[in-house]
Amino acid sequence: MQADILKSLELFKGLNENQLEQIKDICFQAEYAQGERLFKEKENAHSLWINYNGSIELRFELPGSSPTSSDQTLSSISGSPDNAQLIGWSCLVPPYKYRLSAYCVSPSCQVLKIDKADLFRLFEKDYAIGYFFLSKLIKIVGSRFIDLQDSLAQIKGEDLINQW
Repeated sequence: MQADILKSLELFKGLNENQLEQIKDICFQAEYAQGERLFKEKENAHSLWINYNGSIELRFELPGSSPTSSDQTLSSISGSPDNAQLIGWSCLVPPYKYRLSAYCVSPSCQVLKIDKADLFRLFEKDYAIGYFFLSKLIKIVGSRFIDLQDSLAQIKGEDLINQW
C-alpha cells in the first residue's frame, strides 16, 4: 500500500522504483479518529506527514482557548489513495516547530509519517533524492502560500466591503 501512496503523491513523481523503495522503508502508517490531534502548533516538528485517506484541518491555537474549533482553521487538507497530500513540512525548515495544529475531521484519517532524522539521513546518502525532494517540496509550499494569500485577500476584501 505505501508504494502506491508514494507514487500518487506529486512530491514523489519522477523518482525511480529503487528511490521510492528507500522512501517507503522509512515510512510508517498511522490512523487517527475524528477529533484527534496529529500534532500541535509550536511542538518540535519530528515528522513529515502524508495524508492518504481523510480530511485534516490545520488550525492555529488561541492562547487560553482549549480545545480548538473549526473556526480556527486556516486550511483543510483532504487526501485519498490516488491524491495523497503532504503536511508538516515545518520539520524541514528551522526552527523545526509546527506552525499550526493538525486535527482529523473525517470519521478517520490514515497517514504515512516520515521521521525527519531518517529523511535527512536518506538525503545525505542519496543527494539526488534530496535535491529532487526539496525541489518538489518548494513548489508545494509556494502553492499553499499563494492559496493562503488568496484566502486572506478574499477575507480582507469582504472586511473592506462590510465597512462601507
